[in-house]
Amino acid sequence: MNAGSARALALAVVLLLAWALVAPFVAGKSYASDLNFLLAAVSATATLAGIGFALYGWFTARELPRLVDEKLDERARRIEEALSSKLYRQQEALQKLIAAYGVRDVDQRIALVKQALDVDPTVYNGWVTLGHAFLEKGDPAAAEECFRRDLQFHPSNYQAMCDLAALHAGQSEWLAALSWLKEAIRVNPGTWEQIERDPRLEPLRTHRREDYDRVIAEALRTAGAGKH
Repeated sequence: MNAGSARALALAVVLLLAWALVAPFVAGKSYASDLNFLLAAVSATATLAGIGFALYGWFTARELPRLVDEKLDERARRIEEALSSKLYRQQEALQKLIAAYGVRDVDQRIALVKQALDVDPTVYNGWVTLGHAFLEKGDPAAAEECFRRDLQFHPSNYQAMCDLAALHAGQSEWLAALSWLKEAIRVNPGTWEQIERDPRLEPLRTHRREDYDRVIAEALRTAGAGKH
């Protein structure tokens, strides 16, 4: 019994009960016979309704697990398709990004990296690579936007934070450079060694030595590596 059959049975029960109520009066029977007829009709209707609901309960108990399994199977299939599609996009984007590393012409490299990001904006190191290409092209504003965009997808990428610190240091924006260094060290205290070796930060070390040393000292304390 499906849902349509159950509705049909319920309608039949209602119609039978209605007929039981009006039939005696239509036939012109006496009160006693009317009452007996009514009781018999109600009894038959109740019996029929009980059988119908029992059948519906049996159908529900038997079919409900199957319907639930079908829903779960359909949901699992959709999830699998979505994951497969995402994996394919990631692989395609990564291939384009790897190909871009070998391109010397900066404009061609930018175009290829953009193609990779169009396929999958979350591809690892994609936005950082594009940012470095813009720096090479002499566009620090576009580079900064790329580094920040990378952090939207990868909030713990301390390398992008170091790139932002170096970019601001190159523009004599000392407070911004120090702020990004602190953030990079907060995410990964061990990155202080990379920071110390980064020649791009030399202007910061020269002009704000005391502040720079304070940041490194804090990193050393956090990393448990002693004092700078």
